[in-house]
Amino acid sequence: MNDSAYSIAGSKLDTTLAGTYRLIEEIGTGSYGCLLLGQHVELGSYHAIKVLTKSGLNAEQLTLQRAEIEIQQQLKHENIVALEKTIEDDDFLYIVLELCDQGDLFDYAVANAGKGTPEDDQTLLKMAGNQIIEALVYLHDQGIYHRDIKLENVLLQMPDIARDVKFKLADFGLATRQAYSNEYGCGSASYLAPEHFNPPTAQGYDCASADVWSTGIFMLAILFGRNPWQEASLTDPVFAEYAQDTTVIKELFPSMSEPFFHLIQKCLALRAEDRPTMRQLWKEFQRIDQFLTNATGESDNTYVNDGIAPMTIPQPKDAFKGFGHSYDSAFCGSWSDLIDQEGDCDFNADPFGSDSDDLARSTGDEDLFAQNDDAWWM
Repeated sequence: MNDSAYSIAGSKLDTTLAGTYRLIEEIGTGSYGCLLLGQHVELGSYHAIKVLTKSGLNAEQLTLQRAEIEIQQQLKHENIVALEKTIEDDDFLYIVLELCDQGDLFDYAVANAGKGTPEDDQTLLKMAGNQIIEALVYLHDQGIYHRDIKLENVLLQMPDIARDVKFKLADFGLATRQAYSNEYGCGSASYLAPEHFNPPTAQGYDCASADVWSTGIFMLAILFGRNPWQEASLTDPVFAEYAQDTTVIKELFPSMSEPFFHLIQKCLALRAEDRPTMRQLWKEFQRIDQFLTNATGESDNTYVNDGIAPMTIPQPKDAFKGFGHSYDSAFCGSWSDLIDQEGDCDFNADPFGSDSDDLARSTGDEDLFAQNDDAWWM
């Protein structure tokens, strides 16, 4: 966060944008601007208004700013945050977005950690996974690749007239129409496919396959609250084990069901060309009745797949005030955190035994895979 972002927010509050939106509250700030809560003067509806400064940006940065808008303007899907309007003056670009007032999926997972049952975790995956993967299928069908799929980039919305939670894909700042890209390391480290860490090729990496890999990590993070490794590089001891034997993923997460294990193996295939398409992934995901085994290690076939089991409805953002700030899933920890001094990982250790407070407080060089990028709106 910088002082200029805070001054932008302060100068804009209690003003009316283009005679249409009254800017009434600051939601967040970032390197290039701020996010404000706006209310339509005539309709009374609430919106998230992203205020981006144009000053100090070079031509390439301004082009990227426009590209994000151009991509998101074309997307019309119920599980993608809608860009409703753009307004511009000499100094700022204003992006009017639909408001998702229930926070993001990572905050929700942290706030509800330990409060539910494995069945609740499974239901959350079924609901969030089905909606977000469908949105990703739509994206890929449009020839657009997100490249930053993670819990923080999924927002929650609960319509007043329904108890069903809607999950919305956000942040298209890294999205591209290029099928192959040479922008290695583009995204969040623990979600990146191994080709990001391999020697670059002239063709670049396959953006669609890289999205499928990230979706596999995303599903594991929802269900187990933990990523399998810090990064998919041979310098990471746990990933190095996985690269030798992909069945290790079952040792890392022994309670996953066989059907889910096989789907994860496909998503996390080491060779990009061996992964399914996003549509194939979605179809196979929908066929899975049970993502976890019961205490005996066998799938519980009593689970009814006629509909979604009840889940705790997320509370408004105020429910997260006790956490002080929004945790980044990079701090969630991974199996790599359990490496001992000899470089071995104890697969029988408790991966959830890390003190989340210590993880949240860690700073400096020990943050091996902490994300320093801004929140989704920046």
